[in-house]
Amino acid sequence: MKQKPTRKSHHFAGLRTYYLDWGGTSSRQMLLIHDLGDSSRTWDLIAARFRDKYRVYSIELRGHGHSDKPSDPKYSFNDLYSDIKSLAVSLNLNESIVIGHGAGSRMGAKLAVENPYMVSNLIIYDLEQSSISDVTKWISIEETITFLSAQRPRVDLESINRQARNLTSGGLDGSRAYIHDTSSYATYMENHLWYGWTEIKCPTLILRGRLSQDLTHTHAIELAETIPESRLVELENAGHWLHQESPDEFHDVIQWFLSN
Repeated sequence: MKQKPTRKSHHFAGLRTYYLDWGGTSSRQMLLIHDLGDSSRTWDLIAARFRDKYRVYSIELRGHGHSDKPSDPKYSFNDLYSDIKSLAVSLNLNESIVIGHGAGSRMGAKLAVENPYMVSNLIIYDLEQSSISDVTKWISIEETITFLSAQRPRVDLESINRQARNLTSGGLDGSRAYIHDTSSYATYMENHLWYGWTEIKCPTLILRGRLSQDLTHTHAIELAETIPESRLVELENAGHWLHQESPDEFHDVIQWFLSN
């Protein structure tokens, strides 16, 4: 049976953020950066596939999962990125593989630009969701699962069940509510985002699910033309939650990218 990941903490700027260390003895490192409203556990299927070849770390952004929530809503791009940069320094990242989903794509990209020795290969897919639901509480875990299933219709029920329990906490009456600070999305989107795509120098894979509404085909092509050393791959029958909707294809295309 595979060893479970170890939850570890990192302190920076008065906040404690958590990350998962998936173990292993490989000298090659892989850093996984989730999207807004998600958690480090979103990567469970993917991390388990890569842990034999890489020392895999999956961060939990401030205000998400078990990481601290700032006393005031400091969730700008630079706030979140500063946590990632601090953790990357602490982990002594060197020529690592960085995978970013949604907002995590920009953060991983900036890390590659500002610290090129840390990142040998970059994988980015989708961008921030164009809109999110204002539903944050449910009367039961079953209702939570139904809600997430409607949001992610192509994700298998086992993954939905796991996400429902990782993203929410339960009340004494059996109700559930999101763990993450639901103000983080609006605060992030209202602030200046990072657009330094032309400065990325490392080999970069741009992934897109053909059903995605957040990274259109046209925008994906524009990104591929903007990032100097990039490849674009679009997967059928997948949308924003590519790593959960098509985990086998997601893994295989990354393996192909890293071997070429």
